[in-house]
Amino acid sequence: LTKKGTVLLSADWQLQLVCSPTCTLDKTNMTLHGLRLSIAGHLDVPFQEIEDVVYGYEKLGARRLASTTNRVLHLRVMVRTGRLLKTDGTVLLTTWLSGEDHASELLGLQVKGVSNTGTGTGSGFTQEGNIGAKNDPYAPAYEKIQDIVDSSDATFSTHGAVVNEDTGLGIPGVIGGIAGSIVFIGIVAGAGLFFHRRRMRLKAAREAQNNKLGGKTHSDESSKLPKEEQLKVQTI
Repeated sequence: LTKKGTVLLSADWQLQLVCSPTCTLDKTNMTLHGLRLSIAGHLDVPFQEIEDVVYGYEKLGARRLASTTNRVLHLRVMVRTGRLLKTDGTVLLTTWLSGEDHASELLGLQVKGVSNTGTGTGSGFTQEGNIGAKNDPYAPAYEKIQDIVDSSDATFSTHGAVVNEDTGLGIPGVIGGIAGSIVFIGIVAGAGLFFHRRRMRLKAAREAQNNKLGGKTHSDESSKLPKEEQLKVQTI
């Protein structure tokens, strides 16, 4: 937040629309809410600080009223924030719409011209709708999400009961304890496997040595017998 307190930023745009087949905003609340999110992302502020987004069409003259394929849409945006200086914030806000393609994508209409008109609109602009901090129908959903995020700061016991933050373990402590247990179990299992393999190798070596000694003893004992008995041993 800046040290200068809250400032009010505002900017207006005129958009040249091609009515093919329509120039009317579809799903108006959803479209205007999308504009709030887009502006907030551009300014890097919470969307709740986009105080109002107003739209309306320029009045048609008598000659153009009968049949027309083009209309002028006016947009007015007001932002109340303490995160930007007024001068810098105003400059940044006026660069929000980057061109016809960007505006067409946001509005769902065919836009063939975009111009920023500063902070004042002509007398021909009549407000036809708006969405903002006081009437955005999607705001309650974000409040519920925020409540869920805030609740994640509470601490829980291993049984899921809330415990005192001063005496109990918080979620990071529980996660750290679980991670430490997993590492400990892994070390124990690895050590057990190592010593098991070591015992098996030692056992195999001893058996091989015993077999070798047993064969040598049998051979030595048979060599001490008379020649006839040695022949009998060899033929067994």
